[in-house]
Amino acid sequence: MKRERNVAPEELRKRARSLHSFIWHAAPEVLRPIAMMWDRVERDLQCPVTHELFVRPVCASDGHTYEYSTVARLHAESKSSGLAVKSPLTNAPLAVNEFGFPVVTTNQVVKKLVQSLSNPTKLLPDGDDTDLDEG
Repeated sequence: MKRERNVAPEELRKRARSLHSFIWHAAPEVLRPIAMMWDRVERDLQCPVTHELFVRPVCASDGHTYEYSTVARLHAESKSSGLAVKSPLTNAPLAVNEFGFPVVTTNQVVKKLVQSLSNPTKLLPDGDDTDLDEG
């Protein structure tokens, strides 16, 4: 069976839920902590506003990571209301650039984690030809 190179975020979540269910029922005393850890990792790789897996994670001046589209929406809403752009988590004003857009930087760590988990073959050591789809 051919190894998949990229997996869509929806498919990744579906596979994670299946794996979680299998682990939870297979050997609870040993594997339940692993399933709980996976739940936590999955939550940490989601935008705190949209609760969707990050695609383009950016860190704002409040120190939190958001999906870029969330920051763009916050900017559009603040522009139309005439109010300052505020953090959706702390309600503190976010630093903005000369165009009034929130100052953000790509969160490379989160981006790489999501990419690695979206492409399980990247989790294998270099040169490992193990087929993940076969037992």
